[in-house]
Amino acid sequence: MRWKKRRRNSHFREKALRISKSTRPETTHRVREQRDFVTVKGGMLSFLFWNLNRKPLHRLVAHLVGEVNADVVILVEAVEVSELLAALNGQGSLRFIPAPGRTDQITILTRFSHPLVQQVTDKDGIRICRITLPARGDLLLATAHLLSALHTEAQDRDHECVRLATAIREAEARVGHSQTVLVGDLNVNPFQSGVVGTHGLHAVMSRSVASAVSRTVRGDKHLFFYNPMWSHFGDHPDGPSGTYFHSGSHASQFWHILDQVMVRPSLLSRFDSASLRIHHRLGHESLLSKRGRPRTRYSDHLPITFQLNV
Repeated sequence: MRWKKRRRNSHFREKALRISKSTRPETTHRVREQRDFVTVKGGMLSFLFWNLNRKPLHRLVAHLVGEVNADVVILVEAVEVSELLAALNGQGSLRFIPAPGRTDQITILTRFSHPLVQQVTDKDGIRICRITLPARGDLLLATAHLLSALHTEAQDRDHECVRLATAIREAEARVGHSQTVLVGDLNVNPFQSGVVGTHGLHAVMSRSVASAVSRTVRGDKHLFFYNPMWSHFGDHPDGPSGTYFHSGSHASQFWHILDQVMVRPSLLSRFDSASLRIHHRLGHESLLSKRGRPRTRYSDHLPITFQLNV
């Protein structure tokens, strides 16, 4: 009798375990889906980009993520990514996971589960992801870290922009839309030919020009990018005159904007220009020296943040 009772109890435990195992993935997926929708319920999607110059700046990154309530974090020259994730996920309700793909060149961290973030392109210095938000539609996130200006010629960097533009066009053709935002360390300024040229990124400083969507030159149609970084050259009331400082030649402009964000015309109405910032202070900590240049103990690049209305 005792043996039969034990066997019957064992049977119930096994059955309960089978039910638990069969329902757990579905329940987990449902919870994730709900969490992901709540994350963007407010309508604004917040982005952070920073070239960390191989410095373990986990504390500063976590501070800036909290300050701007970032949903997507893009980092280049990042180190100790697992420690960085621990710093981000240990500060409250924000939960970040790496986007699918390699993290050795470009690290993309999002608050969205993997079914919502899919890798489209992964090449040297270029990563493109498709982000699908429930009830919000698709977004193509193109990220880049192109060849350094310190070790290459100007024409090499122009070719890099052409390579990037080609990768973006191919990705857009693959997903069937051009709801594209590009962000990265391009190692070229907004006015250089690889950025403004028709076979490059074809990025313009004016919303009204970009709103024409495209233009035809010698029979070929070229889609625009809108590049809001032009507005941050020179003396700016909300920040420094660029994202990178260098003065090594006779004809030097000193401040450069190598770190840039651009959007396709289809995202013009959803891009909040007022949200675009070059950060030089995190809390009480300045990223600039007394001479107003990026502190070498931190990164030689300054971070940028912006928002899209999704």
